[in-house]
Amino acid sequence: MHEGDASGEEASSSGSSSAATEGGFEGLPLPLPSARYMEVLDSKAVKELRSRSNTMAGKGTLQRIICGQNGITQAFLNACADVLGAHEFLRVKLGEGAGLERKAAAAALARHLDAVSVHEIGFTITLYRRPGLPRPSNCPGGNGSVGSVNVVVPVSADADAPRVPKQRTSAKSAAAAAAGKLAAKATVKGPPEFTKS
Repeated sequence: MHEGDASGEEASSSGSSSAATEGGFEGLPLPLPSARYMEVLDSKAVKELRSRSNTMAGKGTLQRIICGQNGITQAFLNACADVLGAHEFLRVKLGEGAGLERKAAAAALARHLDAVSVHEIGFTITLYRRPGLPRPSNCPGGNGSVGSVNVVVPVSADADAPRVPKQRTSAKSAAAAAAGKLAAKATVKGPPEFTKS
């Protein structure tokens, strides 16, 4: 009876690794988390989360990571886990050189990061992970270092940067500034022998 259980465990573990290789992850055997804390969401919750992520993207506060030519590696998973630990949402852009299909990559990322894919369109996947959950066991670290992964962080997401208010100009001062620019273009600068006086 124990032999049948062992072969069943081998079949289930080989099934998960073959699913990983089908998605284009055969270069590095990526471990799955030992426990899954993120619950499965119903369609209504997914719609609400997708709406929230699109609102954040419109404001420029949605965190983005680009998956490059190396595809999904352990360093990439660590970077994604760092971002999902600090923020609820993460938008992953699959680069042309990654050679990954969106559906397979979304399923693999959700499985490996203990997250939920709330939106997939084009070469972009939006992931959600409820805040406060423990870091996935297959992504060691958590110190914020992302190695050689190309991470794109919007400027507005940096809370430490001072915010500079936009200058408000009246129509009169805007016209004067435009006239000054035109006057600066009209004056010819160069050596005195080539300028007309």
